[in-house]
Amino acid sequence: MKRILFSLAVFLIGLTTLKAQFAAGVKLGMSSTDIEASDLNIFDQNGIQELSMSIENANYGFLIGGFMRIPIKKFFIQPEVLFNSNSVDYRVTDFRQQGFVDTILREKYQYLDIPLMLGFKFGPLRLNGGPVSHIFLGSNTQLNSIQDYGQMFKNAEYGWQAGLGLDIWKIAVDLRYEGNFNKFGDHITIGGEQFSFDDSPARFVATIGYTF
Repeated sequence: MKRILFSLAVFLIGLTTLKAQFAAGVKLGMSSTDIEASDLNIFDQNGIQELSMSIENANYGFLIGGFMRIPIKKFFIQPEVLFNSNSVDYRVTDFRQQGFVDTILREKYQYLDIPLMLGFKFGPLRLNGGPVSHIFLGSNTQLNSIQDYGQMFKNAEYGWQAGLGLDIWKIAVDLRYEGNFNKFGDHITIGGEQFSFDDSPARFVATIGYTF
């Protein structure tokens, strides 16, 4: 995947040196995360359950950033750079505490999303798809209240996006579906051991942009 992104970046640089006409703009939007994961159950070395974690709610996220569109006849290449912030509420049951404490804890994430869309344009409509990388920026979590909880985020994660776009004057509206190649929650560690849920996150992303 990294080699593909690098090759496409080199191709983009080559196009600009050929003085291809291109448009640039800004965009903002919202995302809705879809995760259908089973509960994450954590046991000690003796097989006694210590924790149970489930996804209570995957909240709406927001995105803001910029894009560049390079036309090649009816086709186009559109790299984007977007700041992405979202959060997830977990239901955590800690069987190690007296009375089996059950709480809702929120974890917030910030990523730099870099989609590289390849598309076909017919009239005002666009059909596009391509790879996307998520560069980890930071997180703010209430899960730190869990005994022995830790985080081990990857510097970058990868996925793909595909969807439709509509151009009206200088306004660009996009609706995309995004898949991810990583399991959700694979940053979670308990007592130094890494865990993850059994499902990969998917998102619906809706944005509106203005082209200069």
